[in-house]
Amino acid sequence: EKQIGILFFVFGISQVLSMAPVGYFFDYSNNKIRLVKFASTATVAITLLTPLLAKPYGENMALIIFLRIIQGITTSFLPSGLNGITLGIVGSTGFTFQVSRNRMMMNVGSALVVSIASIIAYFLYPNTGLLFIVSPLACMGLLYQLGRIKPQHVHTDAARCLIITSPTMEEYETLDEENEIMQEAMAMQQQLSRTNSTENNCYDTVQGDICGVVGYTPPHATNDVADQRKEDTTVALPNPFLINGENSVEELFQQLRLWLKRKPSEESSDDEESFHKDTDSNSNYPPSYNLGYECDHANTGAYWEQNDEPRNTPQRLRTPLAAVMNPTFLLFTAVSFSFHLSNTTVLPLVMQTISPANDPQKGILLSGLCIVVAQAVMIHSSKYCGDKSPIWGRKNIFLAGIFSLSVRCFLLAVLVATEETIESFIKNDHYLILVLLTQVLDGVGAGIIGTLYILITNDLSSGTGRFSLLLGITTSSMCLGGTFSGYIGQSIAQDYGYDVAFAFQGFLSLIPGFLYYFFIPETLPDYARPKPNKRRRRLSQFLRALAKQKEKSFASVNSFLRKSSRSSRSDTSKDT
Repeated sequence: EKQIGILFFVFGISQVLSMAPVGYFFDYSNNKIRLVKFASTATVAITLLTPLLAKPYGENMALIIFLRIIQGITTSFLPSGLNGITLGIVGSTGFTFQVSRNRMMMNVGSALVVSIASIIAYFLYPNTGLLFIVSPLACMGLLYQLGRIKPQHVHTDAARCLIITSPTMEEYETLDEENEIMQEAMAMQQQLSRTNSTENNCYDTVQGDICGVVGYTPPHATNDVADQRKEDTTVALPNPFLINGENSVEELFQQLRLWLKRKPSEESSDDEESFHKDTDSNSNYPPSYNLGYECDHANTGAYWEQNDEPRNTPQRLRTPLAAVMNPTFLLFTAVSFSFHLSNTTVLPLVMQTISPANDPQKGILLSGLCIVVAQAVMIHSSKYCGDKSPIWGRKNIFLAGIFSLSVRCFLLAVLVATEETIESFIKNDHYLILVLLTQVLDGVGAGIIGTLYILITNDLSSGTGRFSLLLGITTSSMCLGGTFSGYIGQSIAQDYGYDVAFAFQGFLSLIPGFLYYFFIPETLPDYARPKPNKRRRRLSQFLRALAKQKEKSFASVNSFLRKSSRSSRSDTSKDT
């Protein structure tokens, strides 16, 4: 157990020390997809090598420690890399929705992997070496999906929060709207083509009816009269795709394309914010070696200036120290550390509480069930964050996630302290169910915190160009808190009992809650709040123009038919 503790400790410390430098490197990298592929492959390879090279009684402990250090470094590439790729594709405006969906799918994958691993371990116990096959299978799926992403779609400036909107997402939104417009226009054109087909018809000069084909001679008309009236009565109908004889549908489409390409800031609306936009290709700033408060490549404001409204142009890249020394960010890092200091050890303590000492196989299933229940709830809580945080704000939901840990710990402390009393009234299985139900609160808290800490880091790094660096710092603070949490929780449980350990973790979880409530303001930016879709409004304007054009076209055709019919009858009566 001591050797296992050492391996976990060196793994966590290597992650903590490498996440910030890796994040700094990712802010300048244009090869994020390749780096994530390499890191995930190396992580899986080390996972497979560790049990193969390990010897009994820790004879080659130094080699295993070295492998765990390397594995900690490679895994530190994944948070900054995957979130940077996501941000580079969708931009900050679509980041809230996409991060929540990414976390949802991550929790689905975790639940499936744990379920499969628990079943394999239950039936193959104590020979559980086949469990390691799950890791390369999951990695193959990751590599396949990463290969489907084109590197040019990951915009570097959008990926590091130097600009707010991603040109990739704007391009896809424009394509989607143009497809909708084309479908509407084609349906309208089919309707108008039926009317326009009368352009190839002629009129019966006697009765004023439309004849089938140009040159057709009515049976009741003489050949002389028909030949005489042929050129006069076969007159081209007005083009239904002309509006007042001037504007065609093609011109409307050209006008629509200009509308779609317009920047939102060009629209005359006081309540709509303009977004950061970079129309050029990925800009490549060289790495900054300036650690002061001055901004790179330009003399802009100090780090504490608040940019409430996004600018029309990309913001200037800030130095690492200028971005990190934001007081709100430093407080948020402390909150992240203290939350995981009180949270990480709770799940292992729960597993130890419900696992029977004389039945290891049942303990494996119960431990896996603890994780699956929490992951199932995390799926919904992650989706909830993406749907409701733009409306209710980040702060209220984040506080709910923090205080759910406090409630969970106090409930566990009561259940463990009154275990014998509870079992005297109900069955032992019912007591296990009560303990497992507390994992619902684990899913609520971990799902909310795991999703919102990425979004809040994105809010605080907006316009700095240091998103991956700041995300690496917040993630490393979480890893550091989790590393110390395991030692503190296990020590208290061993010396004073599980009920005292749960109670202590519950009181400890109140610290990040009060810090966040009193000292950290709402970080939700204006561009992340729901607002009317400007592109949809332009699309509706265009479709209304088409509808008016259709009405005018049908009216002009009907008017022409009536006039032609009256003129034909009058000419026939004169001839008679």
